[in-house]
Amino acid sequence: MRKIFFASTVSLLFLLTGNFTYATGPENEKETKLVSFSGMITDSQTGESLAGVLVKIEDTDKVAYTDFDGKFEIPEMFPGKYNISTSMISYQSNEIDIEINSEETDIIEIGLNQVELK
Repeated sequence: MRKIFFASTVSLLFLLTGNFTYATGPENEKETKLVSFSGMITDSQTGESLAGVLVKIEDTDKVAYTDFDGKFEIPEMFPGKYNISTSMISYQSNEIDIEINSEETDIIEIGLNQVELK
């Protein structure tokens, strides 16, 4: 009976004091403005925009697909350094390192190479 009372009291204390922490971003998350990250993916040889390319921010749950114009947008990103991977059938996968700026929306252009058939 004492154990149940003690556990209930501790739980109630945590609820009343609000001692909760969330691992969702950098330590100064409350001071940091979220920004969107966008870009365009093209065929590196022809320059044509590529629709349906998977764009993934590694080590996060952020993903996007390019639209018919080859454009994508990933909203609500914390400024910082990230690794982006891109993939599409019949194109070589690509990984690049980027740094997202806190002042404005970042826009990048990525060119993908077609897989050579033998």
